[in-house]
Amino acid sequence: MPIIRYQHLQYQRDLFYYNNVIDKYNSIINDPKNIEIKHRAEMQDNHVDKWLNISIRIDEHYFVQNIIRQINRHLKTDFDIKVFL
Repeated sequence: MPIIRYQHLQYQRDLFYYNNVIDKYNSIINDPKNIEIKHRAEMQDNHVDKWLNISIRIDEHYFVQNIIRQINRHLKTDFDIKVFL
């Protein structure tokens, strides 16, 4: 019998939350009546992009790739994980 830890439940909760929210989020953002919300979302995206532009991508390093493989194996996923410093 597999051991279920809190991290497994948290991951499932987050995935469930994302799957249930993403369609509603997109419909709100794309509604012309919600121009202020769309503007705020774009500002947040630009903020993230700014930090990614001044970051160094390190997921091609051997040790980081090993950690990513272990994460994907543990979660039984095949996520394309990108790591920035």
